Amino acid sequence: MRKIEIVPVAEVALPDEDVETGGLVPPPACTFKEPTLDLRAARIDEVRAMMRRGMEYAEAVTLHAGYFGGESRMVVAADRSRYDQLWERLTRGHEFVAKLDDLETAVGGAVAREATPLLARPPVNGRRPSLEPKTPRAKALEKLGYVRKITGSRKHMQVVDDLPVLLAQAAALNQHFQGLVAARVGRGEHRVGAIKSRARAIEKLYRSYGGDASRLVDLVRTICKFDTLDDMISFVESLRDSPLVVVGSKNSLTTAFDSKESAGYRNINLSVIVVDAFTFSHGLEAHVSELQLGLQSIEALRDEAGHAHYIEWRDIKAE
Repeated sequence: MRKIEIVPVAEVALPDEDVETGGLVPPPACTFKEPTLDLRAARIDEVRAMMRRGMEYAEAVTLHAGYFGGESRMVVAADRSRYDQLWERLTRGHEFVAKLDDLETAVGGAVAREATPLLARPPVNGRRPSLEPKTPRAKALEKLGYVRKITGSRKHMQVVDDLPVLLAQAAALNQHFQGLVAARVGRGEHRVGAIKSRARAIEKLYRSYGGDASRLVDLVRTICKFDTLDDMISFVESLRDSPLVVVGSKNSLTTAFDSKESAGYRNINLSVIVVDAFTFSHGLEAHVSELQLGLQSIEALRDEAGHAHYIEWRDIKAE
């Protein structure tokens, strides 16, 4: 039986600033480490109350978006123009465009294939063959594949559909995840990410996912920035046989991508799970996290004003 890889991970200082909002990070989203079961239950009830209020709020916001969704284009028009102008300059170079194709190939090659049913070994001396044992990686992928099968979803989802449990998982996984990414970033820059706040998780849960918490695959998230596409490609290729198992991707660093979908901003979003001794011992091996990859030249255009516009654009669209 193949042993689970044990990877030493250096501790990573958790950030004072949120990777998504740029604001100060609140206390951990939901550690559920209260000293008594009564206090722990009260904490969970608090999250569920926030979820009920979030559902009511989302209905009102979605109604607003139906009437005023056209305003969103105006809010980010100047920011999108800056991103598009930079992208146009970058893609004038044939070498850059060729590297984009190489990057897309690398991302496609890094995505793990779903576990297939166990295959019988070839007969030996006429004896009945035994079954191949499942690797830890295959077991984790099989869990995700089962969820996709019963839901009919084309995208990977969390195995758990309970938000308080997912937030507790995120709190347990985040530092380990950040350490694994930091150890592999190479010539890139790793920015440690904070867990998505309860308020934003609930907001997104009802605005975008109809209350289905299993679709929240970015509670744990981080970003890596690279000066060149070659550096980004090297990092992606390094993930293939690492504990960071890529299970899905969204690539907007392509000439085919319509920048209207992202207000001009472009990057790569990888959905990953962590398969190692730590996650298996904590029941976290199927928790899907988000790993963002960005080009430094594009990331340099992000600023506080632009992000405020993005949040306003997102709010108008009820996302």
